[in-house]
Order: sequence, then structure tokens, then C-alpha cells
Amino acid sequence: MLIPYISVILPIYNVKKYINEAFDSLINQTIGFNHLEIIMINDCSTDGTSEIIERYREKFNNVKVINMEKNSGAPGRPRNIGIQEATGKYIIFLDPDDYLPINAYKLLYDTAEHWNSDFVMGKMESFNDSDPKRKTWHHITFRDHLLKKSYYNVSIDEVPFFYKLRQQYTLNLLKHLLQEEMV
Repeated sequence: MLIPYISVILPIYNVKKYINEAFDSLINQTIGFNHLEIIMINDCSTDGTSEIIERYREKFNNVKVINMEKNSGAPGRPRNIGIQEATGKYIIFLDPDDYLPINAYKLLYDTAEHWNSDFVMGKMESFNDSDPKRKTWHHITFRDHLLKKSYYNVSIDEVPFFYKLRQQYTLNLLKHLLQEEMV
């Protein structure tokens, strides 16, 4: 089997209301659904989400479902489990209550390939079910840190946001990147 272009990691917990729309947005990606590895980590859902994601696993051979034995209380642990399972060239996190434009992953992938990037990010539109207004966040990773411009083909040390981020958090290299260099 070919290495997937992108491993999409979804931390799953009681998202029955949203999961079908999120999954439909994955199926319709212009990069080609067959180029995606979908990893859903079920954090002990109790609302019927488990049955929905199992149907996706049965229907598609590029969908993997991992059922946690104990609820973690936050999406961090499920995401880390997804990273351990990922085999794609790139990794992206998708919350199951998110919806993607059909060209989102193609644009991100093509940008990463063109610039030989280890990391790319796009924009996000945030909305609330009870508020029809949408907020658009351009070039954002955390809501407190808005990047003022685009950075292409630069070291992570040259981007002020990431410099600050590195001081606050430990950035871990993904295991498959390290393994490639050792071979």
C-alpha cells in the first residue's frame, strides 16, 4: 500500500450531531479520499457516535478506529495516540465538529510540497450553533497568537510566534520523521 499523503486524526467524544458532516467533508476532499488515512480515536462516547464511526471503518479501508478503555477528559491524549498510529507523510488534526472546504487538504499539501515544509497552516472559521455569525481566523494555531503575515521557506526560529511557542511548550518530533533519518 502507498504511504498516505495525510493522516487525519480525529479525537472523538459524543459528536453524533456533527460527525457525519465532518466525515462528508473528508470524503469530498479534492486531494482524493484515497490519499487520506483517517484515524478516529473514540474517547468512550456514549451518545451513539461509536456506532457511526464503526460503520465508516467497515465501509472504508483507509479508516481506522481506536477505542479507548477510559475517557481521557480532553482531546490531547487521543491526538497523541493518533500520532503514534499515523503513517502519512503529513499529520493534521480535525475536530469532529469541524467542516472543511473541499480543497483544504489539497491546498495545504501542495503548499507543503512546494516549499518543502514540515509545517503549514491555513485559516479557520469559527461558529457557534446558536450564533449565525462566523469569525474568521487567518493563519492561527492558538487563538491568543495571531500571525500577522505569511512565512514561506523559513526556519521555525525565524517566526516570532513559534519562537515564543517553543519557550512555552516542548515541540516533539514525530516518530516516523526520526526513523526515516536513522535508516
